[in-house]
Amino acid sequence: MALNLNEWNIQSRATHCATTGRAFVEGETVHTALYWKAGAYQRLDVCEDAWTQRNENIAPLSSWKFAYEPPPPPPPEALKKDDAESLLRHLMQENDPAKRNARYILTLMLERKKILKMLDRQKNGDATILIYEHLPTGETWFIEDPHLRLAELEPVQTEVAALLHSGGLGAPAVAAAAEPTLTEATPETSEASTEVATETSVEPVEEAPAPESSEETSEEDQQTGR
Repeated sequence: MALNLNEWNIQSRATHCATTGRAFVEGETVHTALYWKAGAYQRLDVCEDAWTQRNENIAPLSSWKFAYEPPPPPPPEALKKDDAESLLRHLMQENDPAKRNARYILTLMLERKKILKMLDRQKNGDATILIYEHLPTGETWFIEDPHLRLAELEPVQTEVAALLHSGGLGAPAVAAAAEPTLTEATPETSEASTEVATETSVEPVEEAPAPESSEETSEEDQQTGR
C-alpha cells in the first residue's frame, strides 16, 4: 500500500531562519534539518548561529547545508507536453497510488538530467522514502521507492512515455478505446518511449556463450572416423 505523501511530498526552501525569523541573505550558509513530527516530514532551514546553538539531543533524520540563493520566479501553471518535471509535479499533486511507478521513473529521469539530487533514504513502516533536492529551487522532494523488478521496467517506461505525450492528462474510459494500444504506438509515443528507456536504462545481462555449430561438430566426427 502506497503512503499518502500528498501533504508533504514537496517542501520549499525557506527564505527566513526557522529559529530567529531573520531573512536569509544571498550567499550565506543555511543548514537544513529533516524531522519526523506528527506523522509527517518537517523541513527546517536555519542560519549558521542557530545551527550552532541547536539542541543536539534532538537529532534530525537527515541534514545538509547550502549557500542561500533567492528563490526563482514561480514556473508557469500550464503543464507542457514532454516535460518530465512538470509531469512529475502534476502526478505528485494528484497522488494517485496507481501512478507510483510512473513517479519513480520520472524521478530517475530528472536525477539523470541533474535536476534532482538524492540526499537520503528513509524507512517509513513498510515503505522506503527517497529524499531528493530539486537543484534549481532547493525544494525537498519525497518519492516512494516501489522496488521495481527488471521485468516491470519496460511497461512502466511505456506508461511514462504515453503520459509525457499526452501532457499527463488522463482520458475518459470511453475515449480510451479509440486511442492506440501499447502495441500500436504512434511515432510520437515511440520517440518518447525511447527517450524514457534511455534515461532509465539498466545494464544488460551478459549472455552465455553460444554452443558449437552442428557443421563444426560434423567435421570433427569425420576427422575421428565417426
